[in-house]
Amino acid sequence: MTPGSCSGCSRHQVEEAPVSGAYEGRQFVGMDLHRRRSVLVRMTETGEQLETVRISNDPEYLREVMARAGECPEVVLEATYGWVRREGA
Repeated sequence: MTPGSCSGCSRHQVEEAPVSGAYEGRQFVGMDLHRRRSVLVRMTETGEQLETVRISNDPEYLREVMARAGECPEVVLEATYGWVRREGA
């Protein structure tokens, strides 16, 4: 998929298959948020990538993806300018 070519794509798209759906250790989730779509990456404590998911910003699907990261994952968030609300704006 090329950037900007998402017309007609599904609500969510898995870019990479999970390495292990049954990983029980502590997980870290990196979230790159954008206005319409976001990318989430789940990793192990040792840096092994478990899953990369590109989603449309749908709260239900975000909950589903985050649930795969276990009960208390560490989360790193990168927000673009469009997510910042300024007073008086």
